[in-house]
Amino acid sequence: MKNSIDLYEEIFISNKEFKGEIVEKHIKKYIEIDNIYPQNQSFFIVINTSRKCYEFISQNFHTILGHDIGLMKRMGPKYFLSLFHPDDLPLWLNVSKELMDYISDQVSLEDRKKLLFTYNFRIKNARGNYQNILAHLTPIEFDTFGTPVMAISHYTIVGEGVYKPIIGAIKVLNNKNVYETIFYK
Repeated sequence: MKNSIDLYEEIFISNKEFKGEIVEKHIKKYIEIDNIYPQNQSFFIVINTSRKCYEFISQNFHTILGHDIGLMKRMGPKYFLSLFHPDDLPLWLNVSKELMDYISDQVSLEDRKKLLFTYNFRIKNARGNYQNILAHLTPIEFDTFGTPVMAISHYTIVGEGVYKPIIGAIKVLNNKNVYETIFYK
């Protein structure tokens, strides 16, 4: 049986690695935003699935959850997934796989640049308590197959760790500039 990080790597496989100048361009902008973003119940992360790492983690990650940003950057998804509620992690991985399968089978390459992913899970804070997270992930770079490999993910605390069903949704910005749900589970 595969462990969670192996499943994560299998779901988010890419044929191209994003690093260097293209990554630095995004990081520079998010550092600027983070310097003016107030302390609140939200944080954001620049995810690079091609390298299985987090290129940027906003200061509010530590403020809200109490976890070490340096450790999160060094260990990447392995660390982040270890913070998920053990009941939520397999469900989240399954929904993530379904989201990726759906876009590769059902969404045109052009429309993939207009996607917004939404999902939820519970995460453990530094005090050992679980909190509910609602996440919105927007792809910002794609590999040559049109797979999203870099994304900005915005996470918001939406309550204490009371179980809520795991959801996964994909929205696409339609020709009227309105997000329309194309997948929901």
